[in-house]
Amino acid sequence: MSDHVSSVVKACYFHIRTLGRLRPSLNKKTANAVAVSLIGSTLDYANSCLWGISKSELSRLQRVQNTAARIVAGKKTTDHITPVLRDLHWLPVEKRIEHKLLTLTYGCLHDLAPVYLQELIRRYQPQRNLRSAAHFRLERPSVQSGNANKKTAGFRSFSNVARFCGTRFPLDQGV
Repeated sequence: MSDHVSSVVKACYFHIRTLGRLRPSLNKKTANAVAVSLIGSTLDYANSCLWGISKSELSRLQRVQNTAARIVAGKKTTDHITPVLRDLHWLPVEKRIEHKLLTLTYGCLHDLAPVYLQELIRRYQPQRNLRSAAHFRLERPSVQSGNANKKTAGFRSFSNVARFCGTRFPLDQGV
């Protein structure tokens, strides 16, 4: 995935340079809208495939977002970035990836996603009456996380990632 990350970083920095030149003539709200539409959409394109990438690749994408946020907010490189991201209502890159996966999973469980994705995810139904039957859980895919590491395709498959993210965040609210 490093080739994909490199192309995303390159495209984003092109838009950041353009935004940097235009920023003195834009107010903060307009600059934010331009940054979200150009840089945010480039960062979000196919970002669900980036789950489980190395920390160094993830930090490259986060630096792009931080640079864009500093330009939009008019902050220096020495200023702390967390308040800036919070003020702009931007999630960090890793959380954006998880949000995308959880949104897709929610759509699959509520018939809002394409059928080919819905077929990958099934709700766990125990074969006998158990107390855990009332809990909302996803069926375990054929590749178990204990048998694979983050670099294998099976561990990074949508069905496994959806189950993994679904156990960290409750998907059963509103069901």
